[in-house]
Amino acid sequence: MIDSLIQFEDGARGVAALNGGFARRIKGAATLADLADHALETGVPLAEAAAARLGEPLNLRMVRLLAPIDLPDPARLHVSDSGAAAASRDSGWRYRGDGRSLAGPGTVLTVPEFALDGSERPEIAGLYLIAADRTPVRIGFVLGNRFHDHAAARTHRHFPAQLSPRPTALGPEVRLGALPHDIIVTSRLLRDGVVERERRFGAGDAHLPHPIAELERRRFEGGIVGRPGDVLVHFFVGAGGDAEDAVRTQPDDAFEATATGFTLPMRNPIAFAPSVRVKAGLL
Repeated sequence: MIDSLIQFEDGARGVAALNGGFARRIKGAATLADLADHALETGVPLAEAAAARLGEPLNLRMVRLLAPIDLPDPARLHVSDSGAAAASRDSGWRYRGDGRSLAGPGTVLTVPEFALDGSERPEIAGLYLIAADRTPVRIGFVLGNRFHDHAAARTHRHFPAQLSPRPTALGPEVRLGALPHDIIVTSRLLRDGVVERERRFGAGDAHLPHPIAELERRRFEGGIVGRPGDVLVHFFVGAGGDAEDAVRTQPDDAFEATATGFTLPMRNPIAFAPSVRVKAGLL
């Protein structure tokens, strides 16, 4: 049984299956999106489609891990979240950006120039492929960081435009099948390679205001952003997503997160964007 899938590069792109830390290549699959498309067209569950193509072992130390999914046109990959209030009361959701806002494993998370800080919000997200009949089909679950600004949120709550636009990090693996009921996410802030702060959050149905199945129904009942072939990453905001951050981040800090049910960690360094000034007149 395949636990999860990853994308990698070792001179060429590929997809691999993970089982307890042991990886094997998926033959004939250059991207997860292609493999998911094939599974959808043939009516075969994704795990079975991958299992039928298992190839030679893969040494994860010898490859570069990529974002768990991407598309040739990043504008066709959409990122959204429920928001704490929306998840608890209604079907509202927020659009966070497209594929250009996603940061894969080891990729720098840049704090926008207007932000006061860069803060983590480790959460579980669902990954969906929009079928030809516009039905959202869940591919699996990913561990992500809804990069935020807790310092600004405490003092500028009425300025959502300054709070929401942020890159979003995704861990390297897509977990297939059902998500564990109770997940513990461990988040660390690393400074000069040393753990500056460590926290633990709950995720999964045990820590959500409603079961994931109900949150999915609410997310999609009002229509779908995108068209057939598009991919959606949607974050389920749980108990730890809106926790206050007591530590101000610095350039070259890094966030690292692990979660029960996921084999590989999510790790991203932090950088701060320079100030932007508007030029007067035409170019």
